[in-house]
Amino acid sequence: MDESCAPFTSLGEQGCNHCLAARLRAMPDGSKPDLGALLEDIKHRRGKDFDCVIGVSGGLDSSYLLAKSVELGLRPLAVHMDNNWNSSMASRNIRRLLDKLAIPLITVVTDWQTQKNLQLAFINSDVIDVELLYDNALHSVCYGVARQFGVKAILGGANSATEGVEIPTSWNWRKFDGRNIRSIAKRSGVESKGYPIFSTLEWLYNTLILRIKWTSLLDSMPEYGNEEALSYLTANYEYTPYGNKHYENVFTRFYQGHILPTKFGIDKRKPHLSSEIVAGKMTREEALVALQRPIYETEASLELDYQYVVTKLEMSENEMEAYLSREAKSHAAFKRDRVLESLIPSLLGFRKNVLKLFRQKE
Repeated sequence: MDESCAPFTSLGEQGCNHCLAARLRAMPDGSKPDLGALLEDIKHRRGKDFDCVIGVSGGLDSSYLLAKSVELGLRPLAVHMDNNWNSSMASRNIRRLLDKLAIPLITVVTDWQTQKNLQLAFINSDVIDVELLYDNALHSVCYGVARQFGVKAILGGANSATEGVEIPTSWNWRKFDGRNIRSIAKRSGVESKGYPIFSTLEWLYNTLILRIKWTSLLDSMPEYGNEEALSYLTANYEYTPYGNKHYENVFTRFYQGHILPTKFGIDKRKPHLSSEIVAGKMTREEALVALQRPIYETEASLELDYQYVVTKLEMSENEMEAYLSREAKSHAAFKRDRVLESLIPSLLGFRKNVLKLFRQKE
């Protein structure tokens, strides 16, 4: 992590503010959340046919999570949010995994014309978090399926071993800010109706009223790490790796591998590698060597993705180059969900105190 990872503060021998925060979030004694207790809580929230919903992208984290959940005795319902940018490799990995595990899958495919227009609206707005569209829609889809099947537990692939060092706040935007998405779309004259957009209010309703809980089960597995997960999935499910984190999606690969470093001066490998350092999975020296490698393995693979993206989005190369050279704009230049965001901590604290009061009475 360095000055490009704003806000950044060097703390000398302790590292920096990002790595220190990751260490403080970890258990003081180095232990993990109790797996048995988490599994009991998940089963307590089960629906009629399924214990939990798991969003599956074909990536390493979600694939390992799905396989291990079955091994641990859970009955998951797999959900895949397809934004029309799946790589053929990701589709194969998902199919092999689900066929062997015999798990039902619900795939929600976004309307391509709407998807394309919204992505172009984000590109034309010059905001940094173009992936806000995908991340926001994924939450909408997962919570929607959980409600549909009466399931109160959603398992996510987020984990401290590979994501303990959080993405700097200057690199993305609040993932539940549906108002920001609609504002960006409206400014470009794009219709967002029908697209799965998730708001802060909906998150509060699902969390506080319906009591649907999003759980990071991987953090309770002390063995979890990139190498361990890849070895397990390769041996048992013929899993094919993508090279870098989140590269199972073609647009995400192009966004992280070319748009972010070229337009915004950002290399997302820094927090990912730093997470492995903090988790003890890699040394700092090994991470520095990894950073010296090009983000795209070859110029040919970059050119292939470049041409695929501009063609699929119906952009010219001149339009793409103009976008990459324009000055970035803040998400704050558009309407955003400020009031509800500020209320979240107090509302969650209120719910916690109320539940504590009821348990005391029982």
